[in-house]
Amino acid sequence: MKNVNKIQTFDGVFHDNTKDAMRHLDKLYGDVLTKIAHQLTACDGKYIRISEYLDENLTSFDGLLRIKRDMQLEIDDEEED
Repeated sequence: MKNVNKIQTFDGVFHDNTKDAMRHLDKLYGDVLTKIAHQLTACDGKYIRISEYLDENLTSFDGLLRIKRDMQLEIDDEEED
């Protein structure tokens, strides 16, 4: 019998080790951040359009916070062996 430890990220995905989990979270974070930046750029610097975008897309920012919190969780290195 073999004891197998996995890392589960907030989105339910299992990873073999912390490094793989962090790589996964980093990609998710970058994808969301890039999407937000692209959409804000399309607002042409108009205060009203930027404000409307921010108000209408609060869930995107909540998603960034969830990913960032998961990236900051400390994992006991001894459990990875």
